[in-house]
Amino acid sequence: MPNLQAKHKVGRLEYAKRHLRESTNWTEIIWSDEK
Repeated sequence: MPNLQAKHKVGRLEYAKRHLRESTNWTEIIWSDEK
C-alpha cells in the first residue's frame, strides 16, 4: 500500500465506520465468474 497522507487515512477510516453496519447478503450476489 502506498504511503497515505493523514487526510487520506482519516477519510478511509470515516468511510469504514459509515459502512460498518451494512448488511449485504453476499449469498444473493451473482459474481461474474459464477454465471
